[in-house]
Amino acid sequence: MMIEGKGGDSMHWRKILFITGALALFTTTAFAALDVRAIGEERQKSYESIPYDWPIGAHCSATDVNMRSAPNTDSEVVGTLQNGDQVYVSEFSDNRYEGYPWVAVTTAQGQKGYVNAKYLDADTDAMTREERFKAVFNSTVFWEYEQMAKVFNGVTGNGYMRGDTRENGHFDLNDVKIVLGNNAGYSYGRDTNGTFKQSTVRILKSDYQVAGLSVGDRVDQGDIEQFNADMQAMGWRHGKINSDAQKWYLDGRLDGKTAPIKGFFVVLDKDNKIQEINWQKYSID
Repeated sequence: MMIEGKGGDSMHWRKILFITGALALFTTTAFAALDVRAIGEERQKSYESIPYDWPIGAHCSATDVNMRSAPNTDSEVVGTLQNGDQVYVSEFSDNRYEGYPWVAVTTAQGQKGYVNAKYLDADTDAMTREERFKAVFNSTVFWEYEQMAKVFNGVTGNGYMRGDTRENGHFDLNDVKIVLGNNAGYSYGRDTNGTFKQSTVRILKSDYQVAGLSVGDRVDQGDIEQFNADMQAMGWRHGKINSDAQKWYLDGRLDGKTAPIKGFFVVLDKDNKIQEINWQKYSID
């Protein structure tokens, strides 16, 4: 049985590679239900080292929990969470249900909606920089087209477009592309027997923030070093830098050998402003 209310032009970075003593309060203990007040206080304390708007990793602590389109029980159910499902909390509503506030979340599958905080627990170490960066990365970088379509609320281009020669030469495994949102970017991939398999996403407008970055942001060497430290903490390595792009790779086993299986790229102009953000996976099931 469903229980109502369940389910229901500058960078902000700082070059700080350590966690303050205040964060230690959150490094070993998960919350019993989502302690919104404590999280809000900690976000405020640590905003100089961790961007305030980075989401917080959490997981569902009950079964058949409704995700809703707005922070109330009268709104549409847009999804259902099960015990242990991963979500990323981005906003806190003043609306309450059974004494607990509603929170805006993105699931690991890209679905956006509102859930009551009563049915969520914060992840272990949720307030550390490492976990906050992981949350902002995993809640914006999606590897499947179905996930990207959810992020853009299903607003994508009408059918396929053929990539031009430069695109097909630059991005591996691409036959066609699909517009994301209001021309915010493209999903590239192949049409295999009527099924679209995404290999690459390009974000070209500031409409969609990616891993704490936006097209148009100006970055300096300190910003790049901090981003590199954050990526390395997740197991990514900094690749060879060319004149216009910063590159990171995640290695794995590909055809029986250790090789990059995913890539993440930030393309800069001559003034170190972000022109484009893209990510790729190098094998398509």
